Amino acid sequence: MKFQRLVPKHIFKIIFIFCISLFILQEHNIHGEEIEQYKIRPGDILEILIPLNVELDMISKIPFSEGQFELFGNEIFAKKTIEVDPYGGVFLPLVGHVVIKGKTPEQLSKELSESLKKYIYNVRCEILVKKSSPYNIYIFGEVTKPNKIQVDREITAFEAIAMAGGFTKAANKKKIKVIRHIKNGYRIFTINLYDAIKKNNLEENIILENDDIVIVAESFF
Repeated sequence: MKFQRLVPKHIFKIIFIFCISLFILQEHNIHGEEIEQYKIRPGDILEILIPLNVELDMISKIPFSEGQFELFGNEIFAKKTIEVDPYGGVFLPLVGHVVIKGKTPEQLSKELSESLKKYIYNVRCEILVKKSSPYNIYIFGEVTKPNKIQVDREITAFEAIAMAGGFTKAANKKKIKVIRHIKNGYRIFTINLYDAIKKNNLEENIILENDDIVIVAESFF
């Protein structure tokens, strides 16, 4: 009796690509590399917390609203909620407008604390990411489901293609275009995911950035 195929071919393709992506993450951990910290991006909503030098017995006497102050343990913090603008900047108290795109919350906390020392003695700031904006990846061409992909973290090129249903039979895996927005325009470069699979050249499986456009061309051979 002949074996009857019950699972479509493209399902195996998606599973294979997903496994390759997991292998890459494991390789990073095996070599002891630190997982990259979260970097602030446009659309994120942040909370700035600055501790107030108030005696414990005075905390209960201070009428504070939820929107202006926050109580953590034995400390009361002044709280300000801000949204990162489309250009990656924010307006910070006493500091003015600064670009914070690409910085980690820890980096921003240190920089803001240093800036505020001109006005407030021995100040420290805590930065919390209250809500992170989604990553938008646009994938077109020879994939099963060309579309906009929206995720809550950075993903690799393999992961993006898997989320778009995998390559079609006509896909040119050797010349995949990535269009990336940069400060003064766009950068266009080519990645070779055929080599990533066949030759274990995992450097080609790049981490995509927010608003990257991925175009999988048709192969004519």
